[in-house]
Amino acid sequence: MKSSSESSLSIAIDGPAGAGKSTTARMLAQELQIVYVDSGAMYRAVAWTCLHESISVDDLDAVSKAASRLDIRFAPAEGGDGVQHIVVDGHDITSEIRTPEISQLASSVSVIPAVRESLVAKQRLLGQEGGVVMEGRDIGTVVLPQADVKVFLTASLDERARRRFAEMATPAIDFATVRTDMAERDRRDSTRAVSPLTPATDAIIIDSNNMNARQVVDEILALCKQKRMQAPQVKPESEPATASPKAPLSDRRPDEYTPTYVFVRNAFRCFFAAMGGVHVYGHENIPATGPAIIAANHTSMADPPLEACAIKRPLRFFAKKELFDVPIIGGLIRKLGAFPVVRGSADRTAIRTAINVLENGELLIIFPEGMRGDGVTFGAPEKGMAMIALKAHVPIVPAFIEGTTNMLPKGVTLPRRAKLYVRFGPPIDTTAFTGKQGLDTLGPAVMDSIAKLRVEHRRG
Repeated sequence: MKSSSESSLSIAIDGPAGAGKSTTARMLAQELQIVYVDSGAMYRAVAWTCLHESISVDDLDAVSKAASRLDIRFAPAEGGDGVQHIVVDGHDITSEIRTPEISQLASSVSVIPAVRESLVAKQRLLGQEGGVVMEGRDIGTVVLPQADVKVFLTASLDERARRRFAEMATPAIDFATVRTDMAERDRRDSTRAVSPLTPATDAIIIDSNNMNARQVVDEILALCKQKRMQAPQVKPESEPATASPKAPLSDRRPDEYTPTYVFVRNAFRCFFAAMGGVHVYGHENIPATGPAIIAANHTSMADPPLEACAIKRPLRFFAKKELFDVPIIGGLIRKLGAFPVVRGSADRTAIRTAINVLENGELLIIFPEGMRGDGVTFGAPEKGMAMIALKAHVPIVPAFIEGTTNMLPKGVTLPRRAKLYVRFGPPIDTTAFTGKQGLDTLGPAVMDSIAKLRVEHRRG
């Protein structure tokens, strides 16, 4: 099992129906960028199969065989909205399994020992590598007894019935019936002979009666952070076994310079001075201590060293993975504080490393556009920066760079003399951006701030 960082923890969430387990697990999975396994949906998938194949839940052998043969997968919704879909034998049944009829059938099939045995085996396979949040009724006690974080999420019967009734777009039954059905479901789940609903002995019990989903998620995130801090630190997965015994910057005290970093930065300062000089504005907007993301427009390979010269604190930065395979260059950029990222993919290792860097109190430079632009228009921001900032709870300092494309035009081998400019804007408080909407709007807000810095710069 992967260990240590919040993004590689295994999280088990148990509790009765209507406690908010699914909503909580989905939000955690999105914020931590880990896999969400809805175990209850797996039992609902078996129930759905029984209903559509006319299999009686009293025919234990037929139900057990159906559970064993099903190919159950979880997939994000089309359009990347982060909603977990359940696909059974290639058929998306997400919208078909949240009915009262399926709920009752799911409760019935879940008490069949052979069904539970089949699905628990599938769930364990999904959870054994870590980096997963799984919710159900016996996750912490049976499925993932070694989970890093165990939560038993509960609420009163009335509150849970109210939530479930509110979920129904066009209720086919009244509230009293919903409450009665839920009470019966509680009774069956708590008294069944196989894996009854009960908190794990080491689970943290969270009563969500007076809490909204955001508050519940924040409490679990705090538990994850506490667990990560208690765990022994390991190197990021991208760190090769043959790396130098000297620790990378993220294992050192914040703002501790390496001799290599100082030497290379001074060399670049001399080079940039010879080319026309570096003019820095708004340096007071860089936090004197503590973590922050420096978000800048990107037009030239000279942008990262220019930022390093403009800022008085050492920087960490992403570099494309291919560079680390180049002799000399790979070792040099690693010593300068770079870490690899696979372009064009959701590189979880790079994201985890970035979060660790920020949690260590360091500065991280990110180019939100992902690729170098043309210097005329700004590209759309990728979501990686927003994801990292919201997970690490750090401010973002917008920065505008100009002049590097004049110094190193595309297609030109030798650099030309040009004045270089870096302008930093006021830090953006990322705590105002929450949930999926925050993830969608933070990136554009940062690019708007960079655009305003460009206007400010060109006005003189």
